[in-house]
Amino acid sequence: MVTAADLAAVRHQVIEAADRAGLPLEVVTRFTLAVNEVVTNAVELNDATARIAEELNSQYVLGYTSPHGADGQFHSIRVRVPGTEHRVRARTGYVATPVRSRD
Repeated sequence: MVTAADLAAVRHQVIEAADRAGLPLEVVTRFTLAVNEVVTNAVELNDATARIAEELNSQYVLGYTSPHGADGQFHSIRVRVPGTEHRVRARTGYVATPVRSRD
């Protein structure tokens, strides 16, 4: 079974390996759905900040209850939006991690 701690450890290892290999930030962020802005001088900072603000102000969070329950397995998901004026970024799936008791 994969736990949230396992996933966090893998993310940390991926970021460290990417850094050691000199991979660009775009490669790492592609897998985390993050958006990055590369700013090389102060003049570009205003435009980059405006794009980040627009991105943050345009985000929505969707949730649902899985019919699978907390089975510890990976489940694929697909998010579709009718029309073409919207861009969707979503995970490819999730691990239905059981909640651990606080004993």
